[in-house]
Amino acid sequence: MAAGPTVFLLEGSGLRLLEVRLELHGLFWFHTFAQPRDKYTHIMLPVVHNYPLTLALLGLPGEAYASVSGVKTFSYKPEDIWERHGFYVYPALVEKAVSRILTFSMGGTGYVQLKPQTRASVPDYTAIQLFLPGTRLRTFILAKAGYSPPRFIRMGAKRYGVFRVYAKSRGRARVDEQRGRAITHPFNARDTGSSSYQAVLRHYAGPIAIGGAVDRVVVAGDVVLALPQFIEGREP
Repeated sequence: MAAGPTVFLLEGSGLRLLEVRLELHGLFWFHTFAQPRDKYTHIMLPVVHNYPLTLALLGLPGEAYASVSGVKTFSYKPEDIWERHGFYVYPALVEKAVSRILTFSMGGTGYVQLKPQTRASVPDYTAIQLFLPGTRLRTFILAKAGYSPPRFIRMGAKRYGVFRVYAKSRGRARVDEQRGRAITHPFNARDTGSSSYQAVLRHYAGPIAIGGAVDRVVVAGDVVLALPQFIEGREP
């Protein structure tokens, strides 16, 4: 029988909730979907998975640059990050979008003629959706006492996506075990242990859901968040 999730108790301090806004100062090149047709179209949904956000808050590069082709990696478990670094970040929503389509063409390079002889994805034409400076994201961070996020983070392809981090405290978060309470922000179904949810983004580090059933939530004012299964708050 598999062991259950480890629970970390916060004696005396409770859970701190930070509301975080990320202001883009670079080019956010971050693909949610790549659709090969007569051309390649790279599209981004208005939601960012919390796993790349975790890596960015740790100052780490993306795993894709070091992974073996065809092998999915999941090196930094959120439960380990919580224990060692004292924070958990939720998926981010695009609050304000400044978007453009960038196009590339391989025509005239000589590489297109090689494509029929290989399995490499070298399209004639590629359209990529980019977010530009002025774009803003919104998310939340659960934190232990003493944690504060960095002032700047980098995300996306080649780490061009430089974001200024603005964080404000929503005070102490209360854990509510009332099942079925409406959740106001997307959550990671893997982290929360949810078995009933509506996923909008599939990912090897857990699907991102916008609705569903969870056992426990975190409440701070009008904010209701799904509580990760490895965290338990305790009032002083």
